[in-house]
Amino acid sequence: MAEWLKAAVLKTVNGETRSGVRIPLPPPSDSALTLAAIGTLAYVSCDLLHELIGHGGACLATGGQPATFSTVHFQCLGGWQPGICAAGIVSNIVAGAGLWLVARRSANFSIHVRCFVWLAMAYNLFTGWGYVVSSSLGNSGDLANAFRAAPPVWHWRAIAAPVGVLFYLLSTWIAAARMRALIGPGYPARLWRLILIPYFGSAAVACAAGALNQIMSAHLAIVLAVSTTLGCWGFLLVPAFLLTSRTAPAPAPLAIPRSLGWMVAAVLAAAVFVGVVGPGLRLH
Repeated sequence: MAEWLKAAVLKTVNGETRSGVRIPLPPPSDSALTLAAIGTLAYVSCDLLHELIGHGGACLATGGQPATFSTVHFQCLGGWQPGICAAGIVSNIVAGAGLWLVARRSANFSIHVRCFVWLAMAYNLFTGWGYVVSSSLGNSGDLANAFRAAPPVWHWRAIAAPVGVLFYLLSTWIAAARMRALIGPGYPARLWRLILIPYFGSAAVACAAGALNQIMSAHLAIVLAVSTTLGCWGFLLVPAFLLTSRTAPAPAPLAIPRSLGWMVAAVLAAAVFVGVVGPGLRLH
């Protein structure tokens, strides 16, 4: 009797009745503020990696002098300009690939860290390959400026554009595959919540920083900020990849509970990002 009762309880916990009929489990309760905080930290780290580590590192490595720097641009005097222009994109792609490797081995991490790794991976991959596509098709921006050092420019653009589209779609598939462990057997409402709250939260922080930009016009800075946040439309394709997949569902995930530590870290990062880096820094 005790064994039968134990088996019945286990089946009920797993969403299955004694007769074998599946019972839909309610989605875990996630903290919206914590999701927004994690998304903010993921975006800020991606942006600073692109501008400060990518462009700035290449500027110093090639003998240039950093001139101005904000959340949406980096200007270098001297140095090898083609390499400096391309370095931001390369840094995001390399970071995204590295975070993908981390995400594959993150089963023992806390749910907050796993969520951060996923968002940072997605932001870096979408930003890097998104720049390849938009810069090649629009003949403007980082990659187009790098191509002008080796004419004919149209030749490089014709090669880079389809390669960028291919790897952008691959990045979306990778993001969807790695999110499966976070979303579990699939609750469309929770799936959208895990994506849209960080997506719009980071966009609000980026636009606030752009509105304070004093190096370029605030309008242009906001447009650039929107393109690097809401312009990462790969996030919106992830549900399509997940909901149409026939892959066996992952075990039910943990909820993302409220975390004061993550929220405080996000507030401090956003304060520096918006209040200090947002207006722009004149370094030379």
